[in-house]
Amino acid sequence: MPRIAISVINDLHSDQRVRRTALVWKSRGYDITFIGRTYPNPEPVAVGMEADVERFTCWFNRGPLFYLAYQWRLFRSLSKLDPDCYIANDVDSLLPNALLAYARSKPLIYDSHEYFLGTPELRQRPLVRWCWKQVESYGIPRADAHVTVNASIANQYLKEYGQSFDVIRNVPLLPDAGLPFSKEGNADQTNLHQKTARQALSLPEDGVIWLMQGAGINMERGAEELAEAASLDGSVVLLFVGSGDALPALKLLYANHDNIRFIDRVNLATLKQYGQAADLGFSLDKPLSKNYQWSLPNKLFDYFQSGLPVVVSDLKEVASVVRSSQAGVVVEDVNPQAILAAARQAMANHISLSLASRKAAHVYHWGKESLGWDAIIDRIEGKSTLHVWSMDRPEAPLYGGTVEVSGQIRMAQASGLQVVLHAWGQLPNSKPFDQGITLQSMQRQSVPLLWRLNLPWIVSSRKSSMANHRAQVQRGMVLVNGPHCTGPAHPKQAILRLHNPESAYYASLARSVTGWQRWHHQLESYRLKAYEKQLASRWQGDVWAISSGDANLWTSDRRMLVIPPLADMKLAVKPCEALPDQPVLLVHGKFSVDENRSAVLAVIQRAESLMRYDVQVMGHGLDASLVDSLVGIPHMTYVDSPSDAELHKALSTAHVVLVHANHALGVKLKLLHGMVRGGHVLAHALAIKGLPYTDSCHAYGDWQDAWRQLDVLAVQVWDSEAVDQRSKDLQQIAAMQQIAMQAFKGCVAP
Repeated sequence: MPRIAISVINDLHSDQRVRRTALVWKSRGYDITFIGRTYPNPEPVAVGMEADVERFTCWFNRGPLFYLAYQWRLFRSLSKLDPDCYIANDVDSLLPNALLAYARSKPLIYDSHEYFLGTPELRQRPLVRWCWKQVESYGIPRADAHVTVNASIANQYLKEYGQSFDVIRNVPLLPDAGLPFSKEGNADQTNLHQKTARQALSLPEDGVIWLMQGAGINMERGAEELAEAASLDGSVVLLFVGSGDALPALKLLYANHDNIRFIDRVNLATLKQYGQAADLGFSLDKPLSKNYQWSLPNKLFDYFQSGLPVVVSDLKEVASVVRSSQAGVVVEDVNPQAILAAARQAMANHISLSLASRKAAHVYHWGKESLGWDAIIDRIEGKSTLHVWSMDRPEAPLYGGTVEVSGQIRMAQASGLQVVLHAWGQLPNSKPFDQGITLQSMQRQSVPLLWRLNLPWIVSSRKSSMANHRAQVQRGMVLVNGPHCTGPAHPKQAILRLHNPESAYYASLARSVTGWQRWHHQLESYRLKAYEKQLASRWQGDVWAISSGDANLWTSDRRMLVIPPLADMKLAVKPCEALPDQPVLLVHGKFSVDENRSAVLAVIQRAESLMRYDVQVMGHGLDASLVDSLVGIPHMTYVDSPSDAELHKALSTAHVVLVHANHALGVKLKLLHGMVRGGHVLAHALAIKGLPYTDSCHAYGDWQDAWRQLDVLAVQVWDSEAVDQRSKDLQQIAAMQQIAMQAFKGCVAP
């Protein structure tokens, strides 16, 4: 059976999250090995399953020497094992796992239980924080799956490291006998359970009992204010159950208060009894650090399983759960008076809040949350998983290649596949990224390596040890976009998606520039020509060409399929419309590309003869000089970096969409945009050369031809005949795209 090694720094006996994680892997057929340190006077490890346990002794128990000793002993222990997968829990155990997983080409999963660099303990210790930052910077980008406890921490790690984190909240298991109330929360057994629990714990059978539990009842986490609030109302009994550095001082301060009691750490069964005995549960962390701001303590969900209404501080994650479930009261300011008022409000609405808490218990439990681990295991095993390799992250502003990648993602998801996107870009990723996928960013080499000078720069800059590792551990269907991403050793069945012959594309770029750039593009074109020939001879998987013209340039005996761009767009035809008073001529695109800039320049120079059109230019990267010239012409407008909604609206109102081209490589995305949402499409002959689905487009050979055709189209109605022809073209595109859809569906596990 396959085996996983699970490393922890804390006590193996009491870490319930690690135990729950192991249960999921065990149910999927994995043998388990736990690795952790031996505590003074250790309790036996009762993990509730058959598992191996490796415990080692550190020479020190605190301070920097302890952490150094722990790293070394953990590395030594892991070196003696040969697991199929490594799981590192928290940053303390990350480095040894990352080093060995990387060296052995085995998958590594990092489970971060908190935002460690945001803990208050590190605020005044910049050197210590810097050291842990280096560990994170090395280990997190090298992990193959990432897990954390809430969305706020996941978003922060994405911003810092460009890696997606799966959110698996720290919720409890359901009791073996199930919850003592129904999903509707209307079982009326609370009073009986409460009475029984209070008798067993020698607590007052009458009156209101407040409960704050946990192993981290520390200073500045609301315990002080809660105790003072209880002292203001002698009719309530406050129970602190657990441990923490705030408790010793509170015990001394409230030694003479009979209604404030302190109970040391107890076993899980007894802790549940205290939950059943109480009337309200409290979680009052303060926003003193990012870690506290984003905390989502597991005691909140323990309170739900006891059917307790809760009083919580206004922290993002905790307040979101309480407000959405309506299971308690949120205190905006943690002070004794506000806490007391919130507690009285909760007791006044105790029945409804208790019902809501019981309903929440059926939502926030491990039976549902563990499905996140099942999805991760599926990705590690390659079950119903597609790995997409992209030269860039699909972030705004999108261009042809990244729009194609976004379309691949959407099509794969519609087929029932999980998607892992391996993309190059800066690891700090401040832009939001939410496509429902797993993003694994990598950074390009900034300086060419001498032993790779024979490789094209677009390939060698993406050929790194990190990319090689990910290519070796990936399982499932693999789709590689362009020669850019072919440096790593992909599996034999990987599919190569050709957007266009890159050597010919760089040759066309060289013709459009001068000086150093011309020399660079020419050199890159020569190297790409040799590389593409070599790639064609060694590539063993299918090749998906974007056009038949590109397919003819690929010299290989491998199976070649022609599939149009998989851009994420609805293939719907613009309906018939009457001839507008002033038809719209739309010119759009990425204007740093020479052919698009040439189109804008030509339109500006021909402004007088285009007076009958309302000319709209939309895109990004247009020279400031051209912008100034364009906006000075009354019937022309320019929209810089339009949103998708703005571009879609412009396309739908356009009478003519102009598509210029300098070469016949690939398929112009602006051409498809015009065909899908626009009316008449006037395209350069090179833009539609060899494309079987462009019969509804009008072609021109040079600018003089274009002006003549624009004069004709200005008075040509977008009628039923035009609509019928466009429908036939789009149906042909859809049929060709189905090749990819069928390939994706074929990888979905039954």
